[in-house]
Amino acid sequence: MGFIGAIKRFSRLRVIIELLIREGFDDVIGRLHFNTPMHFGEKLNIKSKKELHGSTAERLRIVLEEAGGAFVKLGQMLSLRSDLIPQEYCDEFSKLQDSVKPFPMYQVRKIIQEEFGKPINKIFDEFDETPIAAASVGQVHKAKLKTGEVVAVKVQRPDIKKIFEADIDLMDFIAEEAEKYWPDFKIFKPKELVKQFRDYTIKEMDYQTEAKNIDIFYNHYKYHSHIKIPKVYWDCTTKRILTMEYIDGRKISVIDDLGVEQKKKIAMLVYKSMLTQVLEMRIFHADPHPGNIFWTKDAKVALLDFGIVGRLSPDINSKKIYLKLGQNSKEVH
Repeated sequence: MGFIGAIKRFSRLRVIIELLIREGFDDVIGRLHFNTPMHFGEKLNIKSKKELHGSTAERLRIVLEEAGGAFVKLGQMLSLRSDLIPQEYCDEFSKLQDSVKPFPMYQVRKIIQEEFGKPINKIFDEFDETPIAAASVGQVHKAKLKTGEVVAVKVQRPDIKKIFEADIDLMDFIAEEAEKYWPDFKIFKPKELVKQFRDYTIKEMDYQTEAKNIDIFYNHYKYHSHIKIPKVYWDCTTKRILTMEYIDGRKISVIDDLGVEQKKKIAMLVYKSMLTQVLEMRIFHADPHPGNIFWTKDAKVALLDFGIVGRLSPDINSKKIYLKLGQNSKEVH
């Protein structure tokens, strides 16, 4: 890392430390030896809020949310890892799936112009300026193509690749310091966790890669009566723009009005679909949080957002996995 890069990293580190201290995590900063002249040339003199509100999990979620960038994505990933962190933290971090602020429309227009070499109204007949979803990497707008199809257009955040790369470098540094000064923290393998996070997340920065992933699942499920995958419109897709079929539905986290049998049906569809992906397709949706699974108006489970997928190597024996799960391959449809 060059001199300018080092300055930027420590400037960003200072922002994170300020957030941690203000939310009452002074002890964490002390244990990591960050509140010293070694890092900033002066001892930080930042005070916690006089009155701290909320649980430890809630205050840590606020830190991740206000830090933005890859830290929001890290929180989203951890929300699915009850094997690593307590369920209370998983539940709190799951709020990060819906709380990412959108970026303004003028930047959306600029990115579309840069990607296609022509203005937005030359590509889309209609384009809703209010996003229907905003995530850490990009946001989604409902639109209509010149040919009449209603589509969902995912637009990548400005400079997000550089932001994520810098943030993950910083996470790696923090993980290294944690392993050095906080021995008890080693059981969580922070450096390995950051490495896995880097491997998965950087792949999300290229929407053409995601589009290829979608095509694999679309071709597998296009004749399925209960699973829906959006179609990709390749003529309107680039590394930073992904245009796909608009799917009208709601997140499976907001289906409280459905009956017990209907909920069981949805759970079984998701369960069998994941088994099919792992044991037959050998490629699977690796980010299956509620924001990426919809229940459609025509009673189908729709799988969305294939920026992160997992693949099984050829040496993994599917039969052994079936036996371990107590499943028979004939049960998976």
